[in-house]
Amino acid sequence: ADVRAATPTAAAELAVPVLNEELLRISERRSRLEQSFLYLLQQRTERFQRLQNSYVFKQPERLYEGQTIKLDRMTQRLFQAMTTIHHQKQRQAQGIIAQLQQQTPKGQLRESQQQLAFLQRNLQTQMTQLFLNKQKQFTSAVQQLDLLSPLKIMGRGYSYTTKEDRVVKTVTELQPADQLTIHYADGTVQANVETITAKKEEF
Repeated sequence: ADVRAATPTAAAELAVPVLNEELLRISERRSRLEQSFLYLLQQRTERFQRLQNSYVFKQPERLYEGQTIKLDRMTQRLFQAMTTIHHQKQRQAQGIIAQLQQQTPKGQLRESQQQLAFLQRNLQTQMTQLFLNKQKQFTSAVQQLDLLSPLKIMGRGYSYTTKEDRVVKTVTELQPADQLTIHYADGTVQANVETITAKKEEF
């Protein structure tokens, strides 16, 4: 409705609640976008943790160390970027409110409202694009982790051997009659060492 104010001061008082309501809407949309991203991030993190906590990872503890650091840095950069954009848009909106409190003509009020609507659309577009870009980066990182998964490697016919719950890396760690556990993708096999043949070094 067209609400007319008797004085410039009254016009400013009418304009401020409208701007406050628009700022609240911006904040609510930003919060929903952040919650959507955090939900996706939580799902991917839980999936990664389930893989990390599988029995295959008990011994090669540093297998995913580099990728984990990469994901942590990526997540940190995402939140820093979102926080920076939010602060910038918030300062711009506060500047509009300050201008309205000093300039009360109806035309200037309409122009400021248009600027606020533009900022709102621009913020929504930037946040959406930022979310999509970071989502692609996160998905790519998870796919890279999947390629390094011991379960996938073992599914191609590879296995690893443990002795007393420790991974055997060389025949020098073994003695005749040692009891070993050979791990495959679909189960384990118990075996005893009968003979040990070391590979001769080539010069």
